[in-house]
Amino acid sequence: MKQQENNTDLLQDETLSQKLIKKGFWLYLFSYLIAPGGYLIRLLISNSPEISVADVGILYSIISLISFLNVYNDLGLTESLQYFLPKFWIKKEYNNIKTTIYLSFLVQFGTAILIALGLWFGSDWLAVNYFHNPVSADILKYFCLYFLGINLFQTFQSIFIAFQKTFDYQLVEFIRMRSVVGFSFFCFLTNRGTIEWYSLNRLLGLGVGILIAGFIYYRNYHHSLMLGKFEWDKPMLKEYRKYALWSFIGLNISSVFGQIIQQLVLYFLGDESAGYFANFQSLFNMGFIIIGPIMSLIFPIVAEVWKRKMRKNGISLFRFFIVIFLFLFAL
Repeated sequence: MKQQENNTDLLQDETLSQKLIKKGFWLYLFSYLIAPGGYLIRLLISNSPEISVADVGILYSIISLISFLNVYNDLGLTESLQYFLPKFWIKKEYNNIKTTIYLSFLVQFGTAILIALGLWFGSDWLAVNYFHNPVSADILKYFCLYFLGINLFQTFQSIFIAFQKTFDYQLVEFIRMRSVVGFSFFCFLTNRGTIEWYSLNRLLGLGVGILIAGFIYYRNYHHSLMLGKFEWDKPMLKEYRKYALWSFIGLNISSVFGQIIQQLVLYFLGDESAGYFANFQSLFNMGFIIIGPIMSLIFPIVAEVWKRKMRKNGISLFRFFIVIFLFLFAL
């Protein structure tokens, strides 16, 4: 089927060194600006006189539960989207681009709605039987809305990183996190430092992030990515689902382990111990700012190198990541 021509170049043809240096610069600059935000928020919450250590444990155990569900609710289609979009763009397969974006969004948001509804209507039961704290029922309902919003926000981010637009990808995350920090400071300074307000702050900060990400997507990406038609191409979709399945099984293992440990601490040791563990984990997680940013570029760069048949660049890329991993292992 004939597809429309597109004069916009979302995926610029650059050398491998240009990609790693220029795009890596934005990744690490914003990462170092973003990383202290999470710890600062925990510091404000922990020093609010209205909040006990047990409250901190409840809040971050709920956040941990939402993060755990968020890792797998898209069934691996987010990672698959990041891998296939550059390939389809290079081959000018605009129908496949539109189809995979729609498919990923519908599946991710569809499963998110089902999970959010389950948490919403089960919040009272979970508050009594799992969190052992009646306040957690209201907090869970806030985070049901957050769960829906973060899926939309991450869909925008997936499109940005698929085309290696690291500035856009990190900018919206920076704005989201700084908004949460700003709202948290406001609550802390105006004596609104309750667990309910700090939960609402995350939802408000996410709302700001979605608005900015949506604006950037509509202005710079939407027209180019929606030129094709939705087309049920069975061979393509089979390959797309197969890749998503392996991503679903194998990715985010370290993140999942962290969330599981938080839940185990809550369940076996109680909410106060969970609060202490949450504060410790915030310091531990800051170490991931070294490896996390560059890992986000693996899927789109590998897909582009493979599709453009740049074998030498592929070997260089492989050696680069081997050096990175050896360096981190030595640390």
